[in-house]
Amino acid sequence: MKKKYLYNIALAFACLLSIGHINAQSTKADAEVLKRLDNYNVFWNTPSGNSKGSMPIGNGDIGLNVWVEKTGDLLFYIGKSDSWSENPSTTEGLLKIGRMRLHINGNPLKEGAFSSQVLDLRTGTITIKGNNNLTLKVWVDANHPVIHVDAASLQPDEYTLSFESLRTPAIQAAKDSLLRSKLHIDDIIANQPNKIAWVYQNQNKKTPQLTNLKFGAIAQGDGLVTKDETTLVSSSPQKKSNISITVATNNEPTINGWQQIALSKMRDATLFTADYEAHKRWWNAFWNRSWVFLDGDKDAETITRAYILQRFVSACAGRGNYAIKYNGSIFTMDDTLLLADKNKMKHPVAVNGDFRSWGGSYWMQNTRHMYWPMLAAGDFDLLQPFFNMYLNMVPGNKEAVKNMYGVNGVCFAETSPFYGLVAEAKDDSKPGYVQHYYTQSLELLAMMLDYYNYSGDVDFAKTKLLPLADDALRFFTERFKKDATGKLVFYPDNAMETYWKAKNPATDIAGFTYIIKTLLALPDNLVSTQRRSTWQQYLAIAPDLPMGTKNGKPVIAVAEQTDSIRHNTENPELYTIFPFRVYGLNKPDLQLAKNTFNERMIKTVGCWHHDILSAALLGETEAAKNELIKICSLKNAKDKKDNDFRFPAFWGPGHDYSPDEDHGGVLQNALQLMLLQCVGNDVLLLPAFPKQWNVNFKLHTEGQSTVRVEWKDGKMVSSAIETASGKKLKMVNE
Repeated sequence: MKKKYLYNIALAFACLLSIGHINAQSTKADAEVLKRLDNYNVFWNTPSGNSKGSMPIGNGDIGLNVWVEKTGDLLFYIGKSDSWSENPSTTEGLLKIGRMRLHINGNPLKEGAFSSQVLDLRTGTITIKGNNNLTLKVWVDANHPVIHVDAASLQPDEYTLSFESLRTPAIQAAKDSLLRSKLHIDDIIANQPNKIAWVYQNQNKKTPQLTNLKFGAIAQGDGLVTKDETTLVSSSPQKKSNISITVATNNEPTINGWQQIALSKMRDATLFTADYEAHKRWWNAFWNRSWVFLDGDKDAETITRAYILQRFVSACAGRGNYAIKYNGSIFTMDDTLLLADKNKMKHPVAVNGDFRSWGGSYWMQNTRHMYWPMLAAGDFDLLQPFFNMYLNMVPGNKEAVKNMYGVNGVCFAETSPFYGLVAEAKDDSKPGYVQHYYTQSLELLAMMLDYYNYSGDVDFAKTKLLPLADDALRFFTERFKKDATGKLVFYPDNAMETYWKAKNPATDIAGFTYIIKTLLALPDNLVSTQRRSTWQQYLAIAPDLPMGTKNGKPVIAVAEQTDSIRHNTENPELYTIFPFRVYGLNKPDLQLAKNTFNERMIKTVGCWHHDILSAALLGETEAAKNELIKICSLKNAKDKKDNDFRFPAFWGPGHDYSPDEDHGGVLQNALQLMLLQCVGNDVLLLPAFPKQWNVNFKLHTEGQSTVRVEWKDGKMVSSAIETASGKKLKMVNE
């Protein structure tokens, strides 16, 4: 049936509409809804074989892979967002802090004695149970850089806590030549009474951001005494013990300097109970920001689980100093991979948690996908490391752009380490995947504009958004020449990684014009008359979007001119729908956009492929539904079973590495867009949502607005909006 988009002037007559502040009654109702979160806790009743059977836990900067071996030992990898090696771009660019092993005499967690391992989402805690009513509670303090393992048992137990380095002389000597890495060994800090302390000293003295970089940890525990420099043991059997591990990264010149700062971050045992209560409050507030619960069939339940667990994984890794790594985050694991030698022959190679394919550099095209869904989720704090990482690149980037192109402005590279690079891409430079690829600053601005429109953060707009907009737009106006009509000609300019040195690609024209029009809509108290005039001048010289035909239908073209060689599997023309929302529901030329979507050449699903986002923005419910089901089915981009990871939201590897974070980000963003879209002053409800499913959601949108909806058995049970800007709910019907 052809869809009709009927926007009810008074939605109150179609559903139970309430607009205003959330009162005590609705807060109580929210608590009842969130009880459903417990249904998605992850429960295992057997131990695991190796780190692929691990559960993630974290505080946004420090992340653990937690598992129990069949022998009964508890193990966990410690990852961190800023533990960079000497060469962050290599496959061993972001390193683990190390691995910990807890052995309990009598092996009450061995296979047969093991009872359960449960991830409790509401408290950000993993609880493990075994014989003798042994309970281990593992948590990473949401407010402090401290890992806790709280042990309790009916019978006194003896514990052995060991640090297991991934960078010992033996490991480095045995490392396969195909890894081609030059890591140093960890320094074990001697003479630490009843503590284990270690640190990795980055030896790169040429890169300022890496000079003197040190990262490591200090471990201690109730009743644990030193056995040797890497092992603590119980001084006597005990029924209870708290193990705490303080993790630290800094740039102190000496190990002693690093250690003093690490010691200052340690928490006194008298504070642990209060710290845990504050930790639980953080996670409770996190889950109260937003939620999505679907039901109606097995697919709906699977999608809900995928959405919730991916949001949890992002929260565990999203509050550090740098953006989440799309290729593994801080949860990389042991594996055996086929790696190519210099003759391109592949060989099986064992790798540990220090390794990740595609290295430690950031690909903007991948990294963005973890961050778009944080807007609707209300996870604004998790967005800041992403924004700040790129904003911190600006001074060096402007200098590099001036030196390379002789123009002013900012142009972020598609791929770069956390401190930034500019790809060699002069007019006469050789073409390539990431050369002449200029879209990154435009998409970053699109997300920053959405953040301002969602949050109303005026200081952010004035100090971060607007200065970057000045620099990014100026680059395009100075980098490219004008034609005889006075219009800019974007050449040479890649259409993503797929078409090299294209002329007037739809990607950057859409981004350039969308950003300017969105900036022009900002209020006068933010925008000076001079800035507004400059933007209007830029808009007047912007190239027109390229158009074409396919199968007799008018479509948006990839570019005015390309070399016709596809170098990757992308659909650049869809950038006019996402991320630059030139076309979509409630906007002109919807059929043109639908034609473009339906006639696209590449229809791959999974990893960073994101056609589903365009489907949702165009109201293509069936296409969005089918792709979302496929994305959540643990299949990769080649539609084959990916991995044997035990945790349901460890995706991938797809095109990249596991856990595949951009895969999870796409599914989150897609579901949100199927449920809610803001177009002008209208908030569209269920614009691409299968009406046979039920849903209860709370999501954020523009105008500092929060929307709650319950849809059940094909009817609107309730809907409400809390808004600071007069946004109105509009139902999208079929």
